[in-house]
Amino acid sequence: MIMKKQQRADISAPNGVPGRHDLRQACRAAGLKVTHQREIIFSEIVNTTDHPSAEMLFERVREKIPSVSRDTVYRTLSMLEDAGFVSRLTLRGATRFDGDVSAHHHFFCTQCGAVYDFDWREFDSLALPETAKACGDVASSRVVLEGICRCCAESEDNGAGNA
Repeated sequence: MIMKKQQRADISAPNGVPGRHDLRQACRAAGLKVTHQREIIFSEIVNTTDHPSAEMLFERVREKIPSVSRDTVYRTLSMLEDAGFVSRLTLRGATRFDGDVSAHHHFFCTQCGAVYDFDWREFDSLALPETAKACGDVASSRVVLEGICRCCAESEDNGAGNA
């Protein structure tokens, strides 16, 4: 699977997690208005590893800002994606968002829907096959592996022992 990787302003804090100050600087550099709602939405997505859907993010943000609308969350996610601050994953027709826009890959559990990040240095260093080059200029590549996660597999194993 080949996905276009957006360029963005560097908003990484020393610990790797962007802070509010970093978001403000990056938004201003990109010509975007900084609002409290945008800060909260951004914070929710970059401080989680579960690759939430827009609806999941809406529910989380609504706990902090009860007056936030779905439209605000959806439009903000689109703006953050366009600015390269988050990336969108489409997994079996469902859209999820990732606050980590660094080069990495994903494992998708087809049973519970969990998404996990992983690095694959060997894949990243492979030369592109001629068939991919013939398609056009490749900006980046991402792999999505599908299968049953360890948690689901262990649950099935434990359930089988009880029968």
